[in-house]
Amino acid sequence: MKKIALLFLGAAFSFNTQAATSITSSTVSGHWTAAGSPYLIYNDIQVPVSSSLSIDPGVEVIFQGPYSLRVFGMLRATGAAGMPINFTINDTSGWSDNSPVSPMGGWRGIQYEGFTGSGTDSSELQYCNFSYTKFDSLSALTLPTVQTLYISRSLSIKNCNFFSNSARSNDLLYLYAPHYLEIKDCNFYDNHISKIGNVIFVITFVGDSMNIEGNKMHHNTGWNVFYGAVSGANLHGNELYENNVADAPVVLYPIGAHYPNAIVHDNIFHHNETKNSAAILCGNGYVEIYNNLMCNNKQTVSTGCGAIEGGSGVRINGDGPDSTYFTVINNVIANNYAEGGGAGIKVYRAKATIANNQIINNSDAISVTNDTEPLIIKNNIFVGNPGRPSISGACNAGIQFDHNWIAHPTATEFVIAGFDSLSSWSMWPTSDTTTNIVGIAPGMVAPTLTVSYSEDATAANFRLLPTSACINAGDNSVVRTGATDKDGNYRIYGLNVDLGSFEYGSGTGPLFVHKPIVTQGLAIYPNPASTTVYVSTPGAKGNLMLMDATGKMVLTHAVDNALSVLDVHMLPKGLYAIVWTNGSDGRAVEKITLQ
Repeated sequence: MKKIALLFLGAAFSFNTQAATSITSSTVSGHWTAAGSPYLIYNDIQVPVSSSLSIDPGVEVIFQGPYSLRVFGMLRATGAAGMPINFTINDTSGWSDNSPVSPMGGWRGIQYEGFTGSGTDSSELQYCNFSYTKFDSLSALTLPTVQTLYISRSLSIKNCNFFSNSARSNDLLYLYAPHYLEIKDCNFYDNHISKIGNVIFVITFVGDSMNIEGNKMHHNTGWNVFYGAVSGANLHGNELYENNVADAPVVLYPIGAHYPNAIVHDNIFHHNETKNSAAILCGNGYVEIYNNLMCNNKQTVSTGCGAIEGGSGVRINGDGPDSTYFTVINNVIANNYAEGGGAGIKVYRAKATIANNQIINNSDAISVTNDTEPLIIKNNIFVGNPGRPSISGACNAGIQFDHNWIAHPTATEFVIAGFDSLSSWSMWPTSDTTTNIVGIAPGMVAPTLTVSYSEDATAANFRLLPTSACINAGDNSVVRTGATDKDGNYRIYGLNVDLGSFEYGSGTGPLFVHKPIVTQGLAIYPNPASTTVYVSTPGAKGNLMLMDATGKMVLTHAVDNALSVLDVHMLPKGLYAIVWTNGSDGRAVEKITLQ
């Protein structure tokens, strides 16, 4: 028979004369090959506990009605680049109609039940396309639970595409208690969910682990794109954009008391629209959020419950003392809008350290509603953010707010109930508002220029200029040993950490491979050295630092002469860097070996 290949990801139409294989039995196993493709499914099928099914690259599995594949044994669907395995339906005419009446227009997905067979489960999904699943209001109440994928075991999902799937109230991917789960380099787009469903819903427990890496999730609707009640979750390198959801693109409710429950880093969240909250919403647990870009997100509907809504960049929720601790570090949060406030960051009853972020041109910067949880806000750059004022709310437990760049004096930039005057800072005697820098232009390369979520911040450059007053202006106490900036360069480069997400002039690795902006000009002798090092500097003022190969500062020396003498006889052997800075744009670096 003649077969018309479905169009997937821009692939051209093709024709062949292979014979189809009809599947009419209720159990399947063995090996499905390209020679037997397409496989036409005429009823619900399952892979029994003692059986396995392998599917080759290029195979098409076409369901002839609202049927599903249930896996108790093993299913290995391993396609290849350019030869994906396609799971789809023969009649797509009603896939976007969520009513239970004919035409159904969708199939009912794959359910991986808990594996109880003998041996090692080798199930996997690679280079597969999943399209035109559909779950209407009646099927949501039937068993087995229906999703595009239901997974209750460890599984690796790589290079798969999920698109044009529809659900009235279910989740497209429902992942329950897998000991290990990996979703990597997949594409989720044009999936339509109404009511309370999510594109991905995950529940993991203490001892489980989850890696969500390198995925693109865009143009989806629903309650959330990703919802995780998780322990041991790692979300990194993902891009979520142009989703329109009721709650938030990513929601994390960590489980368990170990730190951290979840790590969210090096992701991009942009141009999403929500009705409730933020690009990332976290509640309870211990979460690290770092090195992300959150920009041009819009929270559109205010119900008047300001404490529990709002935020377009990050929203962190707690549940009383010691139940949560968040670190929000090295993020660029720009040009977000929130009807409910906290367009940059919304904090609700959560203990947090908010450090070295660039919070730029949001409708407002930070909104706080805390009663017993203190905040640390250090080393950030606040520019624009005109509303409410830019930092507002109520916090009865105290806030450390110092070493930040702000556009206006503290009394007007920072309005927190009970903290409207400098005398209120006595609750945090270590805070020093005089360390904040007040200015209009902190010196960034090409930042956004307007307070508008329509100005595209993904095209901006928020790195520091060599003349920026943010260089060496931070507090080192919130920088962890070996920490890096948003570009992956080592902190601290100079006497102090720079403000914001980027460290100007930092090396790109532990061997101090330097960027072109670093001015060479030190004369060091002898090199290698063992006891004493003589350093001739480009200027007769400034400071010298000796840093080891991890970026840790091990020695400092005030320069008051063109020639300085360093005593290094007590230091371990190895590779070091000598750094000179004069506090402005003067800077020089050379490597030295101690032996």
